[in-house]
Amino acid sequence: MSGAVQSFTLNPTNSAVAVVATTNGGLWRTTDSGSTWTPVAQSNTTFTSLSFGAVAYDATDSNVLVAGYGRFSSLGGRGGAQAGMLRSTDGGVTWASINGAGSVIPRHHQVTTSGVSNVKFAFGANDTAWAAVVNNSGVVNGVFRSADNGATWSAASLDTAVGGSTLNPGFQGGTHLSITADPTNDQIVYVGGDRTPASPFGAQMFRINSSLASGSQGSLFYGADTSNNSIPHADTRSMGFDAAGRFWLANDGGMYRRDDVTAGAGQWVSLNAGLRTTEVTGVAYHRLTKALITGQQDNATAVMAPGTTVNTAFASKVWTSLLSGDGGLLALSGAAGRWRFRRSAATRPVTVIAA
Repeated sequence: MSGAVQSFTLNPTNSAVAVVATTNGGLWRTTDSGSTWTPVAQSNTTFTSLSFGAVAYDATDSNVLVAGYGRFSSLGGRGGAQAGMLRSTDGGVTWASINGAGSVIPRHHQVTTSGVSNVKFAFGANDTAWAAVVNNSGVVNGVFRSADNGATWSAASLDTAVGGSTLNPGFQGGTHLSITADPTNDQIVYVGGDRTPASPFGAQMFRINSSLASGSQGSLFYGADTSNNSIPHADTRSMGFDAAGRFWLANDGGMYRRDDVTAGAGQWVSLNAGLRTTEVTGVAYHRLTKALITGQQDNATAVMAPGTTVNTAFASKVWTSLLSGDGGLLALSGAAGRWRFRRSAATRPVTVIAA
């Protein structure tokens, strides 16, 4: 069970290598396309916080990366120290703080932010740039394309199906927004919001092709558009293509990948084995039944039950999901051999009792 990944970066020359920056779980690195992950921050004394907002490879040197601290937790932006930036020169294995020496050269472009709560950019082939803009209501109200690397912009067609209230039905675009340009077609961009409007409440994503007629540029990029109607976790945060053309996605549930982005093909695959970044909001332990229960940010309320005999050790280290969505503050009670719990959810106060 993984937690929120705020950002990730893909090695520009080796498609098997990636580094992810999590909201409150540090930096993690994979060298096998996401099959396994190695925590970086937890074993490196350079890090003063586990709260990260961004990570990126140097486009000209695949050994160099830069990461920045930030507070992007959906739990009220809670997190550790926002202590600046870090640099790695060995592909993300070790890191050192950037001390601020040198200078920053400002660019001449300016972004107007009045009435805007979030803006994200993507850059594609042939000097193409894209921007997705979220208003103060937390919904996407514009996707814009530039064919001259940002000098001039034009609005892409936000079809009815790709309207902000559909892309962000949870009004969470201030945090849950992602965009990436197709690496081979400068007319196509992919945009992700928070969740689908109805069950199963998975990720809400669209492919926008600006070469098509206005009103027909947007199409869904999940579910019926994939084999087995697969759909990733909700609340997208970052997306991008690796050197092999595979599509990677970060959200509140961790990391996912789709190896074929053509319409009517491909399947989403979870890359969360060993990626341990869940934000735990509440824990309770029952000393008689030895049941252990936790609530996680957008990753359910889960229990690790004891063995078949009361007062024995846990039968396994497997967590069983009891309730979906956000966890909360928890309490366990009950006689020997039985247990029940009460939950007060962090975002929508409610009491739940289960035996």
